[in-house]
Amino acid sequence: MVLQELVLYRRRSQKSPVLRMAPQSPQPQVDERLICPPPETSAGSEPSQPMVLEEQLDGDILILLGASPKNETPMGPAIHKDIANRWQDILAKGLVKDVKESLLKTYLIPSNCDLIAPALNSGVKAALTETSIKRDSSLLFKQKQLGVAIAALCAVANMIISDETGK
Repeated sequence: MVLQELVLYRRRSQKSPVLRMAPQSPQPQVDERLICPPPETSAGSEPSQPMVLEEQLDGDILILLGASPKNETPMGPAIHKDIANRWQDILAKGLVKDVKESLLKTYLIPSNCDLIAPALNSGVKAALTETSIKRDSSLLFKQKQLGVAIAALCAVANMIISDETGK
């Protein structure tokens, strides 16, 4: 396959650049050591992302780019890969509505640990705009979901503690 390059032309009469296809050029020579290996795939499936060429940049270019950014977020130890895959999918796509409703009904707030957000005072509610009231009710629902999630974690912690003390 012959690669085609996009070349940026600027006419003297035009203020904005115009993109045009350049004449076909011979395929460039690629150093095979610079090609990243394709991601591992299951038998018979195609890789989901194309291979990427990564060249080592010249020292002058690296100086112009400035210092390499560092990841400032401290990370904890890795979790099991199957758990991580599922949670990342849930974080990206969310839960299906019926699953979410089922979880909210299954895990109840503990009676001795109030994890429910307080309702908005009626006097304060009367002074707020409708937008603020909607925002508050949305935050109230999110806090309820967090309370249920904490309650589910408490149930797991209780099972672990009862197993430990039962030994």
